[in-house]
Amino acid sequence: MIFGLEVATPIKGLNFIDINNGGNTFSPLRKQSALINFISYCIEKRRLHTNTVKAYVESFEGQSAGNGFDLLDKLNQSILEDEGTLLVVVFPLLYDFEKYRFRSIHKKIELFCDRNRILFLD
Repeated sequence: MIFGLEVATPIKGLNFIDINNGGNTFSPLRKQSALINFISYCIEKRRLHTNTVKAYVESFEGQSAGNGFDLLDKLNQSILEDEGTLLVVVFPLLYDFEKYRFRSIHKKIELFCDRNRILFLD
């Protein structure tokens, strides 16, 4: 993976959600009150959504995007030298398709691939 979330240590499983949600916010009070649990859940869901969108969008802007596209170009050159063909496949983040916030990212990748004669599948 060339583009992605930059973290100091790998995040696995539910820890990804906890870290991007401000840490594990479960408290005994949530266990005692369905209303408090529901409100906490709604706040956490919104925070996770906001942080996820921000992280992906930022990874395709500025220096981060430049670094990723540079690496992708080097990978393509290496594959071409070995008489191979690079195929870039974009897998969408599977949520919020009504207001899908990553179309511009897909377009950036598509334009890069088109300019560099890289096969592209979205």
